[in-house]
Parts: sequence; structure tokens; C-alpha cells
Amino acid sequence: MLYAGRSRGLKMPYLTRDLPQDNLDLKVITGPILFEAFINFWLFGILTVQVYVYYLAFPKDNWHSKVVVYLAYAIELGQVVLIMLDAFRVFVRAWSNPLLLDAVGYSNIDVSIMAGMTGTLSQLFYAWRIYVVSQTYTIPIIVSLLSISQLCFSVWDAIMMNFVGHVSLFQHSKVFVTTLCWNIATSLCDLLITCSMLYYLWKARKTTLARRNSNILTRLIRITVETGFISSAVTVIGLIIFVAKPDTDLFVVATSTISKMYSNTLLAVLNSRIRIVGSRIKDLDISTPSVSLPTFHLENSLVTEQEVARNEDE
Repeated sequence: MLYAGRSRGLKMPYLTRDLPQDNLDLKVITGPILFEAFINFWLFGILTVQVYVYYLAFPKDNWHSKVVVYLAYAIELGQVVLIMLDAFRVFVRAWSNPLLLDAVGYSNIDVSIMAGMTGTLSQLFYAWRIYVVSQTYTIPIIVSLLSISQLCFSVWDAIMMNFVGHVSLFQHSKVFVTTLCWNIATSLCDLLITCSMLYYLWKARKTTLARRNSNILTRLIRITVETGFISSAVTVIGLIIFVAKPDTDLFVVATSTISKMYSNTLLAVLNSRIRIVGSRIKDLDISTPSVSLPTFHLENSLVTEQEVARNEDE
């Protein structure tokens, strides 16, 4: 029996004659891998800067936040390495072999498992923030269950991708179902997080009387809309692309990018507590109660909002 070989030397239970070799459009197989590498390297560079700023700015943050940040960065580093290996496979080792070009490679790990892990870290972090803002357990529990569900679906999806072995066979295999379930669970979780944060922050803003607190909540609402909308939009786009073109690698661009989007939006929320002295923003804000706010100076230009408020009051 002849098997459709994969770049990692595994034999899959699909015959080479089952692959639509004559109809393979190599542009939609190799092109997305190239764009995936470019976009992920770019976003990883942004993430590296954000993590470095967080490291300098918040040395006294609670250990929960630090674990989330550094674990997410470690996962993203591993994903970048695997994406680089896949790009080398496609554009160097397998360039003249359509079967290897169509192979899954490491996509079941860097796209499915690692994206699911980063998504769960970010979503559970937001579930905790929702609890802090709302002081209720209902929404955080639902968010946590959806987050864990999407992680389980991502692992299941990786197993099915490894079993099938070739992208062109996804449409007529269980990979289509597992990827669909994973993306739906992720989209629902992201939308619930965004809507819940907006509702509770807006509700808190309506009930507060202090101008300073109102400014804080307005800023948090703006950050929530920006970061939540971006993550939700990328997830939905990936879902639409996969449903429309399941037999190509086009969905990989959005699905692998969502991992970096989660990490970058998470760091953007944490680093938003930094205030730039002399900037155009004149409102006196303080940090959200869900994170610790140490006093620090960062190269004489970045200080905490609490420090700025104290200095101006004096």
C-alpha cells in the first residue's frame, strides 16, 4: 500500500491516489505559508517590545499576571520557530514535490494547539477581569467553560490534522468538523468577553460620580472595544475563510495570527497603565483595581498614572 508521506516522516492512512494532484493550486498552498511567516514575525517583534516594556515597568505586578505574560511569550516563541521550520519545508525541501507541499507539516501544532493555548490564557485572564469588574460568577464561569472547550477542540483538531496529513483532504474529513467547532467556540468566547466587559464598564461609568473615575472607565471602554474587536474580527475572518476554502492553506494565515493577536492585546491592556509624561493626554487617571500598580520610572519618561497624579496634586 502506498501512503501519502508527510514532511515529518509519518505515514498516513490516505493513498496518494486520493490526493487531487492534478487540481492542486500551489499558489493557495505556498502563498499563505509565506504571508503567515511574515505576519507572525512582525507581530512577534511587536510582542517582544511589549513584553520588555512590561518587564521594566511592572516588576511588582502580582505573580498571576507575570505567569500569564511570560508563558504566553514562551508559547509564541515556540510557534515562531515551528512556523519558520514549516516555511523552510515548503520553500526549500519540498519545492518540487506537490505531496510535501500539500502536507500539514507542523501546522497541527503551531496553528491548532499553540493558538488554542494562547487563546485560553488570554480568555481566562479576561474572565478574571470580568469577575473583578462585575463581582459575579455567572459570566466568568461561562467564559471559562467556552475557553476550555476551545482548547479541547484545538487539541482534537490537531490530532485529526495529523491523522489526515494533507490540506487538500481537509474538506472531506473530520478536520472540517473539528476546525469548525474550534473556531465557533473561540468566536463565541471572544464575543462574550467583549460584550460583557463593555456592559459592566459602561454600567460602572453610569453609576460613578467622580470625574477621575469616569475618565478611567471611559479609557477602559475604549481599550476594550479596540482590543476585543480586533481579536473577535480576526477569529470570525478565519472561520469564514475556512468554511469557504477548506482545501487550501488560506485559513492558516488568520488562525495562526489570532495567537499573536491574543498576546499583543493582553500586553496592550496591561501596559495601558503606563502614562507618558508630557503627552497630549491630560486627564488624571489611575490604574484599574484588577492589577497592582507599583511606583516606578522608566527611562525618565514613563511613570505610573498614580505617580503622575501624586506629583500634580503636590
